[in-house]
Amino acid sequence: LEKFRLQFGGRVDNVRYKPDGLRDRSFTGGSGAVGIYVPTWKNGAFVTNFTSSFRAPALEELYNLGPHIGNLTFEIGNPNLARERSNGVDVSVRHNASRVRAEANFFYYGISNFVYLAPNGEIEDGLVAADYYQGNSRFTGTELGLDVALHPKLWLNTGMDYVNAELKSGMPLPRIPPLRGRAGFDFRSGNFSLRPEVRIWAAEPE
Repeated sequence: LEKFRLQFGGRVDNVRYKPDGLRDRSFTGGSGAVGIYVPTWKNGAFVTNFTSSFRAPALEELYNLGPHIGNLTFEIGNPNLARERSNGVDVSVRHNASRVRAEANFFYYGISNFVYLAPNGEIEDGLVAADYYQGNSRFTGTELGLDVALHPKLWLNTGMDYVNAELKSGMPLPRIPPLRGRAGFDFRSGNFSLRPEVRIWAAEPE
């Protein structure tokens, strides 16, 4: 439209598992989104989206029973897991000019039957044992980014992101990324590119 743009999308997924000697599972669900893009000042825009999405449990979440060296965890799957359903809203303010790019995003997602991996206090094969559970949860967070051209070939890139996630009962969820920040340079000349970067994470006090 003349003063704004509407965006729509949707899909239907079917996921089936038929493992030998274990319980068969089948999941079917639809996902959809609607958004609006409104130009504001010169090179600026306001964007907001509503999404409702479906996710079937992953193969590992249903059937794992053994060590996962990448996680340093002995994972115990749950073949009774149900599908996840997420409803969320995200809001963005953007500025994209020749020498400055900036973006601020804020989001809220309510996820029913959210699948998470939680230690159960046991040790198996020298690794912490953890079970897959489900619960109704909510995620809120923000992502901020600012890139500035110091020279046509040299940009300063900065950003940060934060997620607060917990079950609706009030229990914080495990394995959620902490507050993070980054700063770096992007130098490009012909086919050569150099991108040094520093990343900083917040740590919980002991």
